[in-house]
Amino acid sequence: MGRRIRSCLCGFEAAYDEQQTQTAKHGHPAMLDHAQRLDEAIRGMFDDMDMAFGTIRDFDFQKGLAISVTSFLAKFDAIFTLNQDLLLERQYLTDNLSILLQPKRTGWQIPGMEPIPMVPDLPLGALRMMGPMDPLRFAVDSNLQPYFKLHGSSNWIDRSS
Repeated sequence: MGRRIRSCLCGFEAAYDEQQTQTAKHGHPAMLDHAQRLDEAIRGMFDDMDMAFGTIRDFDFQKGLAISVTSFLAKFDAIFTLNQDLLLERQYLTDNLSILLQPKRTGWQIPGMEPIPMVPDLPLGALRMMGPMDPLRFAVDSNLQPYFKLHGSSNWIDRSS
């Protein structure tokens, strides 16, 4: 009973984690198949969301730069986000002149993450894959707007295991 409540309260991440833990623990072929299908469904959902985010052409629905969404976001010292996944990378952080118009700002960063070298078979328009950087190099650059993704991202890869 306790596990079911925890999964319901924490969303699909808790259910996914529980399935991965049980599959690794028991390794039954049927469990492996279910785990693989759930993993493929989740990846497909995030790919579909990212594809839809990439087709948005009016993120700055206001016509004046002074009242645009990107100008509004550029004013913050830092951005913390939970579940937009790649929306802001596609619509705000990529080629955003508003960030550069802020005093002392030369761009943005995702603290603790760094781009993984390009994979040759990435489709045109695909966002770069990111991975955790060496914790000893962690720093928030004062010239960059930090963008903290509190739930991670579908384009993050942990290469440590």
